[in-house]
Amino acid sequence: MVRHRAPHRGAGASRGNLSDLPALRYGRRGAAGRQRDAALPPKGAGSETRRAVGPAGQGTACGPGAAGAMSMALIETKKFFWEWQDIMIAKPVVIAAFFTLLLGGCAAPESLKRALGGDAPTTAERLAAGRAKLDKNPNDIEAGKDVARDGVTLTREILQRVRVKMDAGDDEAALQDVLELLTINPGNMRAQQLKTQLEQRVHLNAELAEAVRLQFDHPREALYKVNRILQEQPGFPSAEALRAQLQRRDVGRQSVKPRLADALRKPVTLNFKAQPIVQILDTISLAAGVDFVLDPDVQTTMPASIMARQTTAEDAINLLLRTNQLEKKVLDAHTLLIYPSRPDKDKEYRELMVRVFYLNHADATHVLAALRQISAPKNVHLDERANAVLVRDTPEVMAVVERVVAALDIAQSEVTMDVQVLEVNASDELEVGVDYPSDLRFSVLPQGENGRITVGDLLGLNQGKIGVTSRNDLSAALNLLQKRGKTKVLANPKIRVRNMEKASIKIGEKVPVVTTTNANGVVTESVNYQDVGLILQVEPRISLSNEVSVRVSMEVSNLKGEVKTAGGGVVYPMSTRNAETVMTARDGETQVLAGLVNQQQTRSSSGVPGLSVMGWLGSLFGGQKKTDQNTEIVLLLTPHIERSMALPSAADSYFPSGTESRVTVMPMTTQAPAAPEAAATGGDAPALDAVLAKPPF
Repeated sequence: MVRHRAPHRGAGASRGNLSDLPALRYGRRGAAGRQRDAALPPKGAGSETRRAVGPAGQGTACGPGAAGAMSMALIETKKFFWEWQDIMIAKPVVIAAFFTLLLGGCAAPESLKRALGGDAPTTAERLAAGRAKLDKNPNDIEAGKDVARDGVTLTREILQRVRVKMDAGDDEAALQDVLELLTINPGNMRAQQLKTQLEQRVHLNAELAEAVRLQFDHPREALYKVNRILQEQPGFPSAEALRAQLQRRDVGRQSVKPRLADALRKPVTLNFKAQPIVQILDTISLAAGVDFVLDPDVQTTMPASIMARQTTAEDAINLLLRTNQLEKKVLDAHTLLIYPSRPDKDKEYRELMVRVFYLNHADATHVLAALRQISAPKNVHLDERANAVLVRDTPEVMAVVERVVAALDIAQSEVTMDVQVLEVNASDELEVGVDYPSDLRFSVLPQGENGRITVGDLLGLNQGKIGVTSRNDLSAALNLLQKRGKTKVLANPKIRVRNMEKASIKIGEKVPVVTTTNANGVVTESVNYQDVGLILQVEPRISLSNEVSVRVSMEVSNLKGEVKTAGGGVVYPMSTRNAETVMTARDGETQVLAGLVNQQQTRSSSGVPGLSVMGWLGSLFGGQKKTDQNTEIVLLLTPHIERSMALPSAADSYFPSGTESRVTVMPMTTQAPAAPEAAATGGDAPALDAVLAKPPF
């Protein structure tokens, strides 16, 4: 019975560790615990006494017998509970670790690691654990809230990774992240849209690679492919960069269909004077390998003249048709239709195309107004819901419209206005002198019930009922006081605003103002609210040289109390300080607007009449109070340009647009063919001197 606390080594590690835990208490309890334990007999004393007693339990002089054994057992039990009490008080962390280890099994070390500051679970791990918990108990509200929160967080994290990879041009890796997001959240509309967009971009990358391959040998064909890519994917960064590069190389004068370019860019030399136009067309047909189909209204015997040396067949045809009031239409890669340039023939032969321009930055209303003034398309429509412009016109007009839209649809510059508004209060108060009672009076001292004097009291009036009273009690105070204060009330808002847009900052409160109206004897009241505090409005204009011109309007108002009107209404007098100006500052430069000062000076004196004005002796019979209060408003304005205006390429901001009667980006010029393109088509074609000697077909 006494040896029941002997450690059992086969009981497991946790029980063995438990037997060693009491030794830890000496680290904190010190000598006090050791003294208490020293008063107890050793652990082996009870067992030795039991052996001396023997199995019969009879008492002898050597030990206390059965009663002694019982008392020793009680002492050991009490010591056991003392030890556990020390552990519970002094070592709560050890107890928590023990029970965590006992209940957690093999998973306990990982739990302890995270509890003690190890790696936290990721959002995906938390979401998976929450869903597993919710599957076991669908009615668990807390688990449902955690799953919804972690789902939104994980969606944002994946979308951020997708945006970074798309900006870096790694569309395939971004597509894999989107597919991962769709497995987690299949109903996410943004992920579904990105999936379609990325799949389209992966497909368009092949066409873009083909355009890159053609940019030197066949730049017009490359530009045509790039424009097709941008029609399907507006804002494609790689395609926009290649398009700008091609346009800087003056490849903008593309033909209506690039597949006809190789046949029409062969060099020719023409020298005709007053020859039938059909003869000139037959000569060009032999040289360039292009067939012509003539409208019945074309006069084949009409004389025409043309002189051109080593120019492209395309330029020669355009010059010949334009000078003879004729138009052309491309039928296929080797065939052109020639018809008279008349409105009825244009309606019959000239094809129209429709293009929808989805704008990223510009306002569709402003773009529509510009298109009507510049290119005057036949049909144009505004879609405010999608911020888009629909245009229907000929391919020549559409080419001009594309340039105008590209020049206008650019990102506006933005600036962050760092505003500091300081209200500096400087006050100086001086009060010197003796403050005497403000009035003295002789009267009958009040007495009786509630301080009232009755008629009977007046009959027995004596000197004990007459005295001196004062409203402020009969006393005097010596004032020697000087106060000086300087207070700063700082407002430091930061606001980001686009170029030439207004931003407003209001810091204060709305004060109700009651207005009473009387109409035909019926009195009605209406409540209006007036802003009191700080009102700041800024309108920046950001230049290309990183200078910001800011129109500033500032108003600072304060309440001066309240006044009740005769009709029972309440009005609030206010003090207001306004400032409006236009200032210019460079990026990061601070401009100061100060000088809005409000000065208040107060001078007052009090004392004994006649005596308080006797020079320096007057201060013994009176006092003076001087108060000077100055309030100044200081505005510190610092612009920080966040984004400058992205200017369009030179090809979009400066390009030919045709004549007064004809809108086109193809000017009527004659030029020699480019060397790479000529080499790609088999070299320069022979001059037409020998061809001209042959009879026409």
